[in-house]
Amino acid sequence: MTGPADEGRRGFLRLAAAAAAAAGTAPGAGAAATAPRGVPAAVAGRAASGPGFRWIEVAQLANGAPLRLPLHEVRGRRPGPTLGVTAAVHGWEILGIEVVRRLLERVGVDFAGRILAIPVANPPAFQSQSRYSPLDSQDLDHVFPGGTGGWVTPRIAHHITRELIEPADIFIDIHGGDHSCTVNYAMGSSREVALETGFPVVRVLTDVFRGAANLSGTTMGHAMSLGKRTMGFEIGAGYQADETCIETALRGVLNAMRTTGMLEGPPELPKQQWLVRNTRILRVDHGGLFLPSLPIDRLNQPVAGGTVLGRVVDPYTLEPLQTLLAPWERGVLMMHKAGIAMVEAGLWVFNVGDLATAEVHTGPHRSADQATPPA
Repeated sequence: MTGPADEGRRGFLRLAAAAAAAAGTAPGAGAAATAPRGVPAAVAGRAASGPGFRWIEVAQLANGAPLRLPLHEVRGRRPGPTLGVTAAVHGWEILGIEVVRRLLERVGVDFAGRILAIPVANPPAFQSQSRYSPLDSQDLDHVFPGGTGGWVTPRIAHHITRELIEPADIFIDIHGGDHSCTVNYAMGSSREVALETGFPVVRVLTDVFRGAANLSGTTMGHAMSLGKRTMGFEIGAGYQADETCIETALRGVLNAMRTTGMLEGPPELPKQQWLVRNTRILRVDHGGLFLPSLPIDRLNQPVAGGTVLGRVVDPYTLEPLQTLLAPWERGVLMMHKAGIAMVEAGLWVFNVGDLATAEVHTGPHRSADQATPPA
């Protein structure tokens, strides 16, 4: 089977001139960005033909400090589509911030179109290193498209929708594992979009959420409802395999730019990819001390059914409480808890894809030197 088609490239390029005129993405369009106080010198002073920065004001907090979102806008040398990227929608999922930083550093302005990036989409949750906002206990990824009234979290969602998702032709939201679980896979609004990310393990968004209705309230679901070419990356966390996950995600963003004509050349794809249809999440049934049985380098690798993935023991009596086994006859680890940790009952520790129902994609234009799942 050949690699993913670059459908949409010609359509994006045909619309590029109109998009540039409407959004001011033509070279030299718009006024120079003025960086407010507190913005690093590397950001301040960038010309309108290159990266720009501004704060999006959301609300004033009770302590008098402003609640605001950082918006980076990069205008390429040539007209083209708009790419929107968000990270840290959940405050403890921080690796996406570094992906955005490397993206802006890597591409400069030598591309077609425009990049809109919000590296910290949920500042209150980021500050508290939590999935939820400490201001209203809401999950930002449950309230899109948001609104101008009500609690703070829907107001944040409203500004992200208006300033980034709606103007974008391509939308990427970068998520991750929690403090002790490591993930590394991508999702797309179609099979082709998912495969074009170049992740070794990919999924279709409607398979992940079991239908479009279950995507309601999410960034990706709202982007899809607007007809955007949509991707979601789940990378890293657990403080293990960070560099591999960051570079895989960066390649995914660059591939999105290549397949839509923002960058020249074909997407960089691994020699083989799995498109996984079915997965199973494993949770612990008892609180206690979790002991992994496999090292971190087994992430994105095959695992035979019945393989011991980890155990839970009573930290006081030291007796065994639970053994977690690989559920599929042929599976692949998509989320891996590779470190010793205290756990509570119900916590998920593994996500295992079923290879018996997965699609295997190989073909030309694929690089053998990229991380590749073995057959």
